[in-house]
This record gives sequence, C-alpha cells and structure tokens, in this order.
Amino acid sequence: MSKRELVALFRSVPPEFLMDEEERAAHQALEDTVTVYRGVTPYNAKNISALSWTLDRKTADWFAHRFGEEGTVYEAQIRKEHILALFTGRNESEVIVDPRHLEQIMESPEPGFDMQMT
Repeated sequence: MSKRELVALFRSVPPEFLMDEEERAAHQALEDTVTVYRGVTPYNAKNISALSWTLDRKTADWFAHRFGEEGTVYEAQIRKEHILALFTGRNESEVIVDPRHLEQIMESPEPGFDMQMT
C-alpha cells in the first residue's frame, strides 16, 4: 500500500477504534504544534518521511542504534490535526502522522550531557 492509502485508512477509522481512552486523552492534550522524532538505521535511511514517528527523543535514538547500527535521529514539526493516532504501548509514544504535513525535518542534535543524565 502507498503512504497515501495508509493515511486514508487511518483517517477512515474513528479514534475510539484506534486508541484506548488513555491514548485519546494524551492525543487531545498535545499542543497545536508537536515536535516528533524518527530514528533510522542505514537500512531505512531513505524512509525519513514515514508515517511512524515518536514523541520521545530517546525512543528515536534507540531505533537509530538498534542492532548495533550507526543511525540518525530526525526531528520535525507537525500540527496536531495531522497526527492520526498516538500509541503508548511498549513505552514508545508512537504517533502515526500524515507525512505530507511534516515540517522543518532535520537531523536532531545529539542530546547534551545534561539531557543524558536525566
């Protein structure tokens, strides 16, 4: 399926069928514009503009470096209205987005020493 077809499928399903009550509440609580992160390995480095992102920089970092890979973490801005679902399972804070609306995609700077200590 194309990204466009997947987005259409996500948009066609009512939120109560995609997310549980806690996830819907977390989605509603998001700011109007949200920073999202995506970790890619060399294997999927060309698939930056994808549907699956995370709200958590550390989760994106894990995906970028899993399997011992030297990957990259990207960050982008997206308006809440283009976040189609938020999943909190597996502690990933995964968001499904309409990638056509990702803005300011760039490599995310490595966290500073202070961030690593938290």
